[in-house]
Formats: sequence, C-alpha cells, structure tokens
Amino acid sequence: MGVLRGPEPALIETLQLWSSEAATSASILLRPWLLTVLGHAEFLLGRNHDAGATLEMAVTEAERLDLAQFECHARALLACVRARLCEPEAAANLGHALELARGRGDPWSEIIVLRGLAELKPSRSAISLLEQACNLARRVELRPELARSLLALGLAKRRGKIAGADATLAEAVKLYTEMQMREDFFETEDPAGNIVRDRIAATV
Repeated sequence: MGVLRGPEPALIETLQLWSSEAATSASILLRPWLLTVLGHAEFLLGRNHDAGATLEMAVTEAERLDLAQFECHARALLACVRARLCEPEAAANLGHALELARGRGDPWSEIIVLRGLAELKPSRSAISLLEQACNLARRVELRPELARSLLALGLAKRRGKIAGADATLAEAVKLYTEMQMREDFFETEDPAGNIVRDRIAATV
C-alpha cells in the first residue's frame, strides 16, 4: 500500500532487505514481486537508474521461476523507466509491454504503460492515451492509478490549452487528498512531500 500511495524513501531500505533475504530463503518465490515493488518505489521517487537495474533483476527472476504475472508488471514498469531515461528503444518496449499487459489481463500494468506512452507524445496526442488510462482505472477501481492518470491528463490538457483541464486537475487533487497520496517525482533526487498543487500551479 505504501507504493500505491507513493513511497517514502525509508520504504526503499525495507524492500531492499526483504528482497535480499528472499534470495536465500524459502520465500524465493516472492523475490520477483519484492524486486518489482522495489523498482516501482524507486521509479516513483525519481531514482530511474536504480529502478531500471532493479526491474531488470525482477524480469530475470520472474522468467527463471516462470511467474508470468510478476514478469508482466516488471516489464511494464521497466518500459516506463526506459522512456524516462530517453532510451532509443523506449517506444518499442512500451508497445510490447502494452500488448503483454492486455494479453494477460493485467489492468494495473496496462494503465502504467498507457501513461508511459503518453509521456513520449505531445500534449494533444497524449490525451487519448491518458483518457484510456483514466477509463480503465475507473472501471477496475484502481483509485491511486486513477489519481495519477487524472493528474497527467489534466496537465496535458492545460499544456495543450484544451477545455476541461481545471476540472480534471481538481478531481486529481481531490483523490490525492482523500488517499493522502504522495506524488511520484520527476527529474529530482530529493522527494519533497505531496507536491501536486505546486506542480499544477507551475503549469499556469
């Protein structure tokens, strides 16, 4: 739940310890999931290089242990990390991850990948992808991902000067507040608490 709401840096150390212990214990089947959760936390905190290394290990472990669902989610997150790092194969990785998520019926991974694809597009082109992410998050009642998708959609609308931006952002802020979520951090190494309102204000 700490990752869904947005992790605190202290959570990283706990997840690192658990994933390390799982490598040498009877809990080895949990290791791919723990690595995936750790990579997700690092990604949300803006530690993209760390997240990439962790998620590559998660994919390898999931493949080795034949844990398809863990592999799917790890690949989705890894594709998003590669997009943030502007790697040349990022778009292809995201396309493959989207196909995999849909094929395996994994809406959480699909929502994350749709947002990742949107980050590679101009604001107006991103809106359709973000609307898909919002609609799917509503349908499966993944409220933290709905909040993140609404925030991304509202900011894309505002940058593209498209009607409805303020209403979308207001809904995002309401959800962030209700769930006491901490935002994921872009291009920063120093988490600064819940910065949703500040980030919205900065786009005006």
